Amino acid sequence: MTEFSFNTFFGLEDQIADYPEVTIFGAMFLPLLLFIPMAVIGWIFRKLKFNMYIIHVLMYTLLFTFIVGALTLFILFLLPIKME
Repeated sequence: MTEFSFNTFFGLEDQIADYPEVTIFGAMFLPLLLFIPMAVIGWIFRKLKFNMYIIHVLMYTLLFTFIVGALTLFILFLLPIKME
């Protein structure tokens, strides 16, 4: 039995370490990419007069994730570069 290690990330740890900017861009772009299908599904649900509670929760969660991620990116990635 293999012991669990936090140092592995599905075998992608080399790519993440080699290209941190791509990883950050992907993490920031994913909520925006997921927001588009949620908006389309919400539009369809609204036309069919279904309850929009779950769709609204998912859309607000994606928006909150993007805003918190953008703030974290600014503080941890961009600010130290400008201070040097």
